[in-house]
Amino acid sequence: MKRIALLAFAVLLLAAPASASPRGGGSFVETSSKTIASSKVGKVQILVLHNVVKWTGSIGGTAQEYLWVTIAPTGLARFAGVDVCSCTNTSGAKGTITMPIEGLDNGKTYTGTYTLGQGTGALASWHGSGTFKGSDKTHRGTYLPR
Repeated sequence: MKRIALLAFAVLLLAAPASASPRGGGSFVETSSKTIASSKVGKVQILVLHNVVKWTGSIGGTAQEYLWVTIAPTGLARFAGVDVCSCTNTSGAKGTITMPIEGLDNGKTYTGTYTLGQGTGALASWHGSGTFKGSDKTHRGTYLPR
């Protein structure tokens, strides 16, 4: 089975004071990936993945990511999922943020979007959205707010 590295997840955590929405971008790396389920419907492969994603930049933390992936016979994959990140902002305040994500993966690179929501602690007031891109080969990527 072809492994699709979808680092999209850390994509979402941006830097800002605890009382403001994040304004900065950064980078992320997928440190582990586990296939939870795999099946085929005709020629379409369906995967459920659990990934752990770490990012650096103006915010640091670790996200637990659950991703649903549909791979067409052409190799193009569509994915959707959610990252739940335990993170610390630049002032050292802690919180969690839930980030729905979705995107496309061509087997070499991936692109997608994220939305910030359901924050707690220092991240309770965070909201916004952005884009991310990354490499299946290096399991690394970058994200930017809109």
